[in-house]
Order: sequence, then C-alpha cells, then structure tokens
Amino acid sequence: TQLALWMGYTEIVLLGVDTTQTGQAWDVKAGRTAEPRNIRSILECSDRLRRDIQREGRIIWDATPGGRLNTEGSLPYRELAEIL
Repeated sequence: TQLALWMGYTEIVLLGVDTTQTGQAWDVKAGRTAEPRNIRSILECSDRLRRDIQREGRIIWDATPGGRLNTEGSLPYRELAEIL
C-alpha cells in the first residue's frame, strides 16, 4: 500500500486481509495460530491508514465480504465487482 501510494495511485483496494483470530484463512481446519490473536492493533492500524490516506485526498477500500476491517468499521466496504 505504501509503495502504491508513493507511485501515485489514488485508490487502494484490500482483499483477503487475514484477521482470523485462530488458524489461518488458508487452512481453517489445521491453522498454525496456537492461541487466539487480539486483532485490536490491526484494526487500529487500518483505521489510522484510512485517515492518513483520506487526508491526502485518496481512498482505501476493503473488498473482503464480511471482513473484519469493514464490519468493525475501520475501512469502508466495496464489492470487488463494482471496483473492477
């Protein structure tokens, strides 16, 4: 994201950010996270990222259906089909 913004992109789309608290998104049955993760810091960072990007007149979307970044309110949701 930082590199894309430096290169001049004005719209950033995140898709599939792993905020599962146990396991990993790619392996729900036998994930590698032994203890449930606290994702509060991830949500705080994404909220700060959104504010910083918007302050510069740019936008960031989370295109993950039902993703924690958009359901918890730190990033706005937009369907990938709309973006593409």
